[in-house]
Amino acid sequence: MAKKSLRKMRKQMRKKMTQMKQSMKRSMKRSMKQSMNRGTKKPTRKSMRKPVRKPVRKPKRKSTKKKSEWQKLVMEVYNDMKKQDPSFMLKDAYPIASKMYKKQSK
Repeated sequence: MAKKSLRKMRKQMRKKMTQMKQSMKRSMKRSMKQSMNRGTKKPTRKSMRKPVRKPVRKPKRKSTKKKSEWQKLVMEVYNDMKKQDPSFMLKDAYPIASKMYKKQSK
């Protein structure tokens, strides 16, 4: 009888061992799947939505200010002098234009 009980015990032990091995395999598979999926998340509803386009605004044009009498006079003097002497510079036109502007205002 001792042999039969030993055989039963061994059979039960083998059965338990195979069950344990199978459960270990399952848990390993689960953990492997989880570790593989950790970097990627399921897309949320919000991220799946199509992006809403905002209306594009046209840039406003800057209004140009009108040139003052002084600026007009300086450019007039500069252009006249530039025709006579091509090396004439804008900074040279200011003293001449200031004399003319003072005469006009008097």
